Amino acid sequence: MRFAKDIDDEQYDALARITRYLDADIYCFQEIRGGNPDIILQLRDQYFKNYSVFLVGNYPGDKDTFHNQAIMSRYPIIEAQFYSNIYYNPFILDFTRELLYVLIDVPCADKTAVFSSHFKQGTDTLEKEQREKEATMTRDIITNYCAEFPNNQIVMCGDLNTDDDAGGYGNAITILTNSSANLRVLNTVDPCSGYDTTWMNAPYYRRFDYQFPNPRLVVSSGMVFRTDTGCPLPDGFSTATSTNASDHFPVWQNYILSPAFATNHARILVTEMDVWRSSTHAEDEFIELYNAGCIAENLQNWAVSDIDGDPQIIATNTAIIQPGDYAVISKGNPANSDINSIDDGILNLYITDNLDFTSTDDQLELLKQGQPVDGVIWNNGGTMASGNASDFDSMAEFMWKYPLLRNNYASNEYNARTVKVTGKNYAAGESLSRWRDENGNYVDSNRKVDWYVTNIFTKGADNFVKSFTDNPAEILLTEVFLAENDLSEHFIELYNADCRPIDIGNFSLTNSQGIGPVFSTTNAWLLPNQFSVIYFTNQTTEICAAKKGVLTILSSEQPDPAADIITLRDDSGRIINSFSYNDSSQTGISWNRYLNDLTAEFENTDSNDNWIPGIPTPGAFPETIPEGGTLLFVIGYWLLVVWQRR
Repeated sequence: MRFAKDIDDEQYDALARITRYLDADIYCFQEIRGGNPDIILQLRDQYFKNYSVFLVGNYPGDKDTFHNQAIMSRYPIIEAQFYSNIYYNPFILDFTRELLYVLIDVPCADKTAVFSSHFKQGTDTLEKEQREKEATMTRDIITNYCAEFPNNQIVMCGDLNTDDDAGGYGNAITILTNSSANLRVLNTVDPCSGYDTTWMNAPYYRRFDYQFPNPRLVVSSGMVFRTDTGCPLPDGFSTATSTNASDHFPVWQNYILSPAFATNHARILVTEMDVWRSSTHAEDEFIELYNAGCIAENLQNWAVSDIDGDPQIIATNTAIIQPGDYAVISKGNPANSDINSIDDGILNLYITDNLDFTSTDDQLELLKQGQPVDGVIWNNGGTMASGNASDFDSMAEFMWKYPLLRNNYASNEYNARTVKVTGKNYAAGESLSRWRDENGNYVDSNRKVDWYVTNIFTKGADNFVKSFTDNPAEILLTEVFLAENDLSEHFIELYNADCRPIDIGNFSLTNSQGIGPVFSTTNAWLLPNQFSVIYFTNQTTEICAAKKGVLTILSSEQPDPAADIITLRDDSGRIINSFSYNDSSQTGISWNRYLNDLTAEFENTDSNDNWIPGIPTPGAFPETIPEGGTLLFVIGYWLLVVWQRR
C-alpha cells in the first residue's frame, strides 16, 4: 500500500510494529512510495540501525515509476544489483518493475542470494501474459545464477500478483518454480484461520506474495502474519494493525541451512595491541588477531596499515590461523614466523620494521588483498599528535575516509571506532584490548565500548570478560527536560552506550536527598545504541510509544526543576551516572549531553562540561542550537525498542 504514505502516520506506525515484532534477519519490501528512500531509511535508522539496505527506484525504462523496492539485511550485503529494462539490452528484458538481487554474507555459511520482484498486477489477458513474461525472465536469470554460483543459498521473494491455484489467472508461479534452480513453493498460512491469502481484498482463491527457497535452505517454520483473524495479539497491537500497515500481509519464513550444504568461513578480528611504546622499546610492541570464524584462514600477504602510510605485510609465506586461535604480530626476523597455529594455538608472525603507529592518535586497519577486514582508531583524550591537527594524518581525516571505505567494500566488515585514552602521551606498559562478553565471544559493535585499556597483557590468550560485577553498565543520562509548567511534558532520557544489552528494570533515579523510584519493571531490556525515556506522570496506559519505539518508563516522582542532582543507579544501588544542575534551562530548552561530532558518540566524563542546552528530543539524538537559537543540524533516530509493563 505504497509503503508508506508518510513517516509517522498510522500506516508507518503499524509497519514499524510488525517489522520489529517479526524480528527478521532479511526483509524484502515492495511498493515504496515513489522511490523515495526517506521511508525505508527512516525505518532502518529508527529501528534497525545496524542493517544494510539496498534501495532502488525510478530507473529509465521502468514501466512503473511509483512502486519501488528495497532489501534490508542484518548481515552484510556484499553484492547488489538490479535488472532493469534499459540497462540490460540486448537481453531485451521487459520487467514492469526492477528485479533486485543482493548477496548476503551469513556468518559461518555459504552466502545467501536474495532476489525480490513485483510483477504486473491486473486480471485481463494482457496483464496475465505480462506476468508470465516476467516470470520467464526471472526464472532464466536465477537459473543462470544458480549454474554460476552453485554453492549459494537462493531465496526468491516478491509480490507476484498471481496465485498458484488460480486457473486462468496466470501460470507465473509454475514458470518460476520449473527450472534447474529448483525453487519451490511454500504453503505458509495464518496460524489462527489457516488461510494463506496475502491480499486482504483478494477476489482470487489464495495469495499473491511468496518466498521460493532452493534446496540448500530447509524451512523450519513460516506463516502469513495478520492480526485480524483471532490470534492472541502482541502488546501494542490491535486487530487493525495488519490492515493499517498494508493491503498485503507479510509472508514470514525461518530457514536453517541443510548440513550437507553449510560451508563455514573464517572471521578475523583485531583483539589486542600494544603500540604505545617509546622508540627505544619498539620491539615490545605487538598486534594480536583472533579467528572468531569457523575455518582456518591463511594470513599470507595480509597487511596492517594506519591508512596514511604504506601497508606492512605481516606474512610473506604460509601463515594459517585455526578457528579459536590467535596470531601475534611483532618485530623480529620473518624467517622465524610460524606457518600454522595448530600446535600451541598461537601463530607468531614477525616483521622486520617497527609497527610505526603513533601513541597519541592513530588508526590500525587489517587488510586482506588491500580490502579492510577489521580495525580500530584511538586518541589520547581527544588530543592530536604534534603537527597532525593541520594535516590529513588526523582523526578527522580517518572519520572522513571511514564511510568511503565502508561504501566501497559493501561488506561492512570495517569495524573501526575511536577509543579515547586519557593521560600521558606514551602509555608504556598498557595495551588496547577488545572485551569478551559473558559467553566468551569477542564483542564487535563497532564502538569504543568494545575496547578497554589495561596494563595486563593477554598476548596470545583470551582477553577479559566484561562482566556486570566488575564493569558497571554504561547507561548514560543524555537529556533532562524539566522546564515546562506542564509536568506531564517533563522527561529524563537514558542511552545504552554499552556493548551489551542491559535490563534496566530495577535501575533507579534518585535526587540529591537520595529519594527516587526504582523502575520496577519486568524485562525492560535496553539494547546497545538505544534510548529510554522516563516520563513523570501517574499514567499507566500505552507505554510502548510506538511512533518512536522508545523504551518508555513512567514515574510519579521527579527531581526538582530548579536545582538538583540526578543520579542513576543499577539494580545493586551502584552509581552509574549523574548530572548536577543549579537551575533549569529556559522554557522549551532541555539539557543535552554533548554528542562528539568526531566520534558520533556521547561524551562520558561525568562532568557538567559535557552538557549543553538544546531542543527537547526524547528518544532521539540531540539537535544542536547555535547562538541565536537557529536550528543547525539534526541527527536522526537510532535503533529503539518496545517493552511491556507487567
